[in-house]
Amino acid sequence: MYPTGSHAPPEKGGQYPPPQGGGYGAYPPPSGGAYPPPSGGAYPPPPGGAPGYPGGGYGAPPGGYGAPPGGGYGAPPGGYGAPPGGYGAPQGGYGGYGPPPGTGPVGHPPGGYAPPPMGNMGNFGPQPTGPIFNPPIPFQAPFPGGAHPGRSVIVKGVITGDDGFTLNFKCGEENNFHFNPRPNQGCVVYNHNQHGWGTEERHQNPFHPGQPFELCITIEPNQYKVFVNHQPFPSFNARMFPIEKFELIQIGGSVNVQEINFS
Repeated sequence: MYPTGSHAPPEKGGQYPPPQGGGYGAYPPPSGGAYPPPSGGAYPPPPGGAPGYPGGGYGAPPGGYGAPPGGGYGAPPGGYGAPPGGYGAPQGGYGGYGPPPGTGPVGHPPGGYAPPPMGNMGNFGPQPTGPIFNPPIPFQAPFPGGAHPGRSVIVKGVITGDDGFTLNFKCGEENNFHFNPRPNQGCVVYNHNQHGWGTEERHQNPFHPGQPFELCITIEPNQYKVFVNHQPFPSFNARMFPIEKFELIQIGGSVNVQEINFS
């Protein structure tokens, strides 16, 4: 049986159960009344609408989504910079296929001269450019720029023994001009060597052990002009032609050479 009295089921669709303190109202409520209470939004929803939700819908989370601890996501420390020092030129190379200025001739340290090559170098190999300071003895090197009339070689040094020293203008095994001071014999010997030694020429010796000297030999079309300590000395008439045929200058013996110049 249905309850009677105030607990009887609603008539004509009243609300069930009734609100506290009241009777049964209409159900469904007329004109789409609120159910649950108005704070929950319209129920049932209007045609085509989404149902409401008790309590006013989905709010933002407490406090919202803030930045991560530490001030947010910044750039990586320091960023990506250029590699240290940048990308320079490849090592070991010279821009113009030659050594950079100030390095001196190829194969020679700046301002000096490496140990001389032995044997006949002809027109090949490194050629010194004067002045050459304190070269090792024996010394041998190509005549820089080629030997021809008007060229000179100047040698400054000190004789260290009575047997003296030799200076030769050589072409292979041949010797165009052999200059040989001999203090122990009191003379300076001139000669040449082409398939054997020629006839010696002897001149009074101006060289003495322990005393500095300056020797200058100038190539002329038919002779070698000689100066010792800025004074003319007997010339040597050429015996081999062309006179500029020689390729090497060679110094040996008991001498300390301090400087060699070519002009």
